Amino acid sequence: MVVLAYLDKKLTSSELVSGGCVNLNIKIQLENQNHPLILRIYLRDKDAADREQKLSALIKETAPTPLTHLI
Repeated sequence: MVVLAYLDKKLTSSELVSGGCVNLNIKIQLENQNHPLILRIYLRDKDAADREQKLSALIKETAPTPLTHLI
């Protein structure tokens, strides 16, 4: 999944993030990047990622929202 989103980057580390109820969250670090990213894998609802991204777009002016790189 990381290769699909970041063709020119090398994955240097990954760590499962605990606390998710339904989805799987993995903290990843890419080569030559200052900040880690969260790879979020939706396990039950295939349309949840699209809904979450659309909701973020609606509220981004009034609340902090994550940047979506690939759905």
